[in-house]
Amino acid sequence: NLLEPLGMSMGLDMSSNTTLWKDEVALELNRAVLDSYQRAGVSMVDHFTQADQFMEHLAEETKERGGCPADWVWIVPPQSGSLTSTFHQEMVNYHLSPSYEYQDKPYITYGRAKNKKSFRAVARSVFMWMA
Repeated sequence: NLLEPLGMSMGLDMSSNTTLWKDEVALELNRAVLDSYQRAGVSMVDHFTQADQFMEHLAEETKERGGCPADWVWIVPPQSGSLTSTFHQEMVNYHLSPSYEYQDKPYITYGRAKNKKSFRAVARSVFMWMA
């Protein structure tokens, strides 16, 4: 947790939460990360640009396909979320099929389906073994 050390080094009034020192530290930390990525030549967008880009995508998908599945919790950023264009946008999170899905690791799950026993079967065998 870097909030307190950074707040102290920035010389902020940390006597109360009402001074919003945590918000100020988080904003400066965000600026520093964006600046370091930009200096290194790595592409990274801020949360306002991302929100505007998603709204363009949502409009295109709605026009083309009649909708776009989206999870509001993942789309709206945690910092300044209510200031972004996605904050008041209603979103419906649904599953399109066919789609790519994660597969269980075969080296872990191989052969399990054949040997799967129900709780009832296990309980019955334990009961029979104890009797």
